[in-house]
Amino acid sequence: MRSFVIYSIIILLCSNCSCDEKKSDLKINIISLDWEHDSISLEREYHSFIKQIKHEYKDYPRYLVVYDSLQKHIFHSWREIFRNNEWTAYSQCFGEFGGSVVFQENNQKDNIYFYPCICALSVEYYDSTFYIMESSAHLHGSSKISRLPNPKNLKKYSLNDFIENTNNKSPNFQDWNSIGDVVDKRIHIIQWKKEVMTFAFRQKDISYFLLTDSKSTYLKKLDHDTLITLDTLINYPTYDWNDFNIVQFGSKRLIKFESRKDRDSYDFYDKIEGIISYANDTLTIKYMVKEKQKW
Repeated sequence: MRSFVIYSIIILLCSNCSCDEKKSDLKINIISLDWEHDSISLEREYHSFIKQIKHEYKDYPRYLVVYDSLQKHIFHSWREIFRNNEWTAYSQCFGEFGGSVVFQENNQKDNIYFYPCICALSVEYYDSTFYIMESSAHLHGSSKISRLPNPKNLKKYSLNDFIENTNNKSPNFQDWNSIGDVVDKRIHIIQWKKEVMTFAFRQKDISYFLLTDSKSTYLKKLDHDTLITLDTLINYPTYDWNDFNIVQFGSKRLIKFESRKDRDSYDFYDKIEGIISYANDTLTIKYMVKEKQKW
């Protein structure tokens, strides 16, 4: 049997402790589904969302691809994650090994600025600053927000620098730490451990995040450099191992997740699958639970 919980919240922001009544209505739909009857429709909804985005944005998704020196095989591939008039950002992810974001100048496409990260969930731009949302469910889980005033502060490469064996300039896992040392001096980092950022979006000048631990999923907002917990949305985790399940363009975004929650005995777990979407000022979580699965 399906159950529906639909509610809305009004968040009051205060600036410098003097309450400017700047309100944002965020509608939240939480829908519990039946595994046996709704799993197919949930999958269809996921693909329907992709189809809708592709219809609205004809060139979605775009990729930045670098071939090997013989031009036969793909050596690097990043998926578009952000675009404005000046910059396009692409991301790639290697799971527990981390990932990267590259910023490409739209009018000088050979200029690539490289940022090593956990795995990029999204990139936002406001107040003349880029915000890179990073997250990984591997190990104990970790999340990070990196604030980048100007991609040109990052290390600059040309596309040829990413081609295998052409020179010693190409970024690789061995030199990511040294690149990170340079990067971290130029950006401000907010970081959390043992919580996974599963979703991020911005509405009416407010940055919202869904973070999950091993038990529940929480709605939070960013207030200066502090995350404030607004609510516990569901008493299940909503992480996923596959970053390619993220579909986003502009303000619209959706992620498909598959997570697990241990039962008290640790001999069994609950399997959770669902989707999280944001569009038209509405956050929606649809999930279904297959209870008491044996390890």
